[in-house]
This record gives sequence, structure tokens and C-alpha cells, in this order.
Amino acid sequence: MHIRFLTARMDGTTGADAYDRRLTETLAARGHSITVIARAGSGQDGPAVVYPAPVASLAGGPLWKFDLPISLMRARRVVRRLSLTAPDITIASEHLFMRGHAARFRRRPWIYFPHAFSYPEEVERFTVPKLHHRLSMRAARRLQRWAVTHADTTVRLSRSSMEGIMEQLSIEDMGRFTLITPGSWIEAAPRRRDPAAPLRLLVVAEGMHPSARLDLAIRAVLSLPAGKRWELHVVGEGDERTVYETQAADDGRILPIQFHGAHEDLAPFYAHCDVLLFPSNLEHMGLPLIDAMRHGLPVLALDSRIKGLHTASNEIVDNGETGWLAGSDEAFVAILHRLVADPSPVSAAGARAHLVASQRFAWPRHVDRWEEVLNEIVARSR
Repeated sequence: MHIRFLTARMDGTTGADAYDRRLTETLAARGHSITVIARAGSGQDGPAVVYPAPVASLAGGPLWKFDLPISLMRARRVVRRLSLTAPDITIASEHLFMRGHAARFRRRPWIYFPHAFSYPEEVERFTVPKLHHRLSMRAARRLQRWAVTHADTTVRLSRSSMEGIMEQLSIEDMGRFTLITPGSWIEAAPRRRDPAAPLRLLVVAEGMHPSARLDLAIRAVLSLPAGKRWELHVVGEGDERTVYETQAADDGRILPIQFHGAHEDLAPFYAHCDVLLFPSNLEHMGLPLIDAMRHGLPVLALDSRIKGLHTASNEIVDNGETGWLAGSDEAFVAILHRLVADPSPVSAAGARAHLVASQRFAWPRHVDRWEEVLNEIVARSR
């Protein structure tokens, strides 16, 4: 089967970029032909043939307020000019390429697979001035509605993200979506906690966007009683880093809080820490949770059933077994207090997390399900 990916880039080692790369490699190893249209990439990338399709941004130019609408037109023109053969099916994650590719290959099926929880939410992170924001959000919402209604199916890795898109776009037809249980390709031995060491807590906040709720993690450790043995390790970089560092130092105490900046390889942090704190209110793929669990770290997360929360925590973490789910910010703080006061449950939860992540979220099972979906859609289109 010839499978085409529409993606942003293939050179990352974490997040969506790493996921796309690993998925293309695995599908190619199973005998599929893989081509990729990427905004950043060149020629041959492993087993995939990559068609570079850079789309220049208008940032700083006289028409910057119309950046997204004009970028969409430019991307359509770029796709039209590429020397492409028709694929059997397309997996489309990069929004800029979707309409142009679908128009060029009208008779070929395609799957909408957005990496962000929702495209408008993703665009909102990078649009601040009011007019730019209004135009961009309108264009993003229109494009995402078009994608959901025109794709053969929209794949989601969690029910919460599926329901979130349906709610945002006022779509009631659940039959337009396909759920695929997430998987991780990480192979790791379970973390063994040293009972004599402080309880080492890890927060991964890429970009340090407010949705990561790093402020909650810091507030939780600042409220711990003096004399309790703990450490907080923060991985991530962003414009708000100094704000969080100031928050961590506000009470004048010298506390074991370390900001490590951005790191693509998180394995050393998983090997060093005991518990992943996941206060985020927006993360739908669940890969950070699963990767930590594969290393034997239980997860303390907010319960995704909280109104306004869109994460996969409930679908990944078994409360009280592979981690702990908090029903509110206050409950998150209270559970952390209990764990620091008595870390004895951490080792058993970590061992269980490793087992569950290795079995329930195994990468081969994840790709098996992808192949089932691809085969079903291709067969139906013939």
C-alpha cells in the first residue's frame, strides 16, 4: 500500500515529529511504500521519500494580519507544483496541505489526524493582536470543520480529544471519528526507587504554555511542609520561564527546584525521577504519560473528567494503581502532600505503570490498529 503523510517535519526526537517519524518507519518495515510532504525535510528520510514543501510566513510583513489565510493559499500552490503520484491513502496532520492535496487527488481516500487537540487552539497560541487573532481563529475553525466533514475518518488517540473537537465544532456525528489506542515505542527497564533518596518529581512543560499548568506544580511543592524530602525537576523552555522561576523563589526559601531547560532526550530524567507530575489541562495524545510509565514512573495527573479539561489522563492512568487522578487543583496538591509524607506507594505504582504501559500501550499493537483502519478505508473506497 502506498501511504502518504502530510506533516510539519520529520526530524524531531520527541512529540508529534518523533511520532510521525516512528510511524512511517514501522509501516515501511511492514512493507508499505511511504511518501511524505513536509514543511521541513529533504529527499530521503529513512525509508520514506520526503517532498519538501516550505511555506513562508508573513510574520513582520505588511500583510501579517492575514498570515494564516495567505499561508493556506501558498501551501495549496506548493502541493499543486510537486511531482507526485497518487497514493492509496493519505494521513493528513499538517493543516496547510490538506485542501490542496485533497483537491489534487479527489478520488483517493484520506484520514484527518491532527496532532493538536484542535487546530483553533493551536493557532491561538501564536496569535496575539486582536485582528490577527480573529482572522486566524475563523480560518482555523473553518478549515478544521472542512477536514472533519470531508475526510474518510478523523483519527483520535483519546475519547476526550474526539469529544472536544465535536463540541468545539458543534458536530454530533461520532461516526466521523475513529479511536486508536495510543502506543509508545520507548523500551525501558522499570525505574527502581531508592527509599533513602528524596522523592524526585518531574514536570515536562515543552514551550511552558499556560495549558501545561506548571504554576500548579510549583504551587503544590511550595505548600509542602518544611523538612520534607523532595526535589522538583522542570524540563522545558519558553517565554514564561522567568515567571515560573520567580514563582518558585517568591517565599525566599532555598528549595530543591531545578529548571533544566529544553531537552529532546528525556530518558535521563525518567531514570533519575520517581513520579511524573502532569497538571496539564490540554494534551490529547497521551505520549508523555505513557513514556514515563514505560520507565516505571507513576503519574499524578488532573482527572480528565473535570469540566474544561482535555487530556487523555483517564484513558491511560489507572487511579490508585499506575498513578493518581486528582479531581481538582486542591486534590492535586493534597495527593502530592500524601506522597511526600509517605512515598511507600510509589515503587509499587511504578512497577504496575511499567507493566501496563508495556502491554496495553505496546507500539506493535498501536500500529496493528493503524493498519486495520488503513485497510478498511482503502477497501471501502474501491
